[in-house]
Amino acid sequence: MELANRIAEKSPIALSLPRKLVKLASRSTLDEGLRREVDLFALCFSTEDKNEGVSAFLEKRKPEFKGR
Repeated sequence: MELANRIAEKSPIALSLPRKLVKLASRSTLDEGLRREVDLFALCFSTEDKNEGVSAFLEKRKPEFKGR
């Protein structure tokens, strides 16, 4: 339960995209999977949640993710 609570505190976007990637991996070649991983990483890096996470880290506070 402790682990589930720690995971639930993370950005909803950062949690949902890897699940999609794992589902797609079974139907993809290695090259396609790696390209998708790069694309999803870039997508995660372009979110407001990423900015909130970095700001919270620098300000030594808990982040307040919004899923955007």
